[in-house]
Amino acid sequence: MMAMAKMKVAAVGVVVALTGGVVRAQSPGAATGPASATVAREDERSKVQVCVETRIMTIEKKLLPPEIYDPVKKQWRSDFLDDEQVSALVRSTQADQGGSVVTAPRTTVDDGGEASIEVSTPHQYRDVSATTRPDGSQEYSPTLSDTWDGIRENITAKTDADHKVVGIKFRLTIQKVWGMDKVQTKPTHLDDKPIDFELPRLHTFDINTNIAVPSGRTALAGGEIRAVADTQAPLKSTIMDRFLGRLEPVGDGKGHVSECALIVLVKPTIIIGNPRTGVILPSSKNAAAP
Repeated sequence: MMAMAKMKVAAVGVVVALTGGVVRAQSPGAATGPASATVAREDERSKVQVCVETRIMTIEKKLLPPEIYDPVKKQWRSDFLDDEQVSALVRSTQADQGGSVVTAPRTTVDDGGEASIEVSTPHQYRDVSATTRPDGSQEYSPTLSDTWDGIRENITAKTDADHKVVGIKFRLTIQKVWGMDKVQTKPTHLDDKPIDFELPRLHTFDINTNIAVPSGRTALAGGEIRAVADTQAPLKSTIMDRFLGRLEPVGDGKGHVSECALIVLVKPTIIIGNPRTGVILPSSKNAAAP
């Protein structure tokens, strides 16, 4: 069966609706009736939510805009980027033939809420399960197991008392399935037969961080630079492929090493709105800090 890409979005403690590619976390149990109309209007005005947008980029180090990365000091110039700097980084990444820009869905959660996003392709493979015999030897049986290829993200967002800064607990896993190694079980009894099964070859990249970001600003949640193996024509791996462990040269077998960057940007925006009608009322307090 052909593997299909999937997207799952889950928000803890809220009901999630997906509309137009924007995930909005909606609180259940809305008040109804004339007696509750005034209370409902007050709730709509005071409802605080946070919309979080994530971008994942890969680019060769030499193509990083100088206003973002200092090649002499070999360090990022700031933990925060303005809109012009983000646009410059996107343009540079798109100009890189091996670069890529992966944007996760914008996720809107209640203040203090949590959301999980998965954009992945499932992979099923042949596996074995083991039971222990009375004599202590292992008896193997064929079974099926699952793994995945893609991105998993978990975000918790909480605003400060003035609704100007968002504290974000951010967890990201990028996983690549490179293939399956075919192996066999070793018989432990004379009447045992070898069982063929597979072991997935995986490579993962993880970020687990807590950051405080002014509303409307973009934070550099992850910016790792490492030397990765490049490849020659006619086959050339993307930077993401090379970053996630594809180190063997392909094509004519002549590979070289280049420095590449994997960048994760997180942009929270504090909003005050009515989740039942979809009307967004911008807060007067959510202007970006200088």
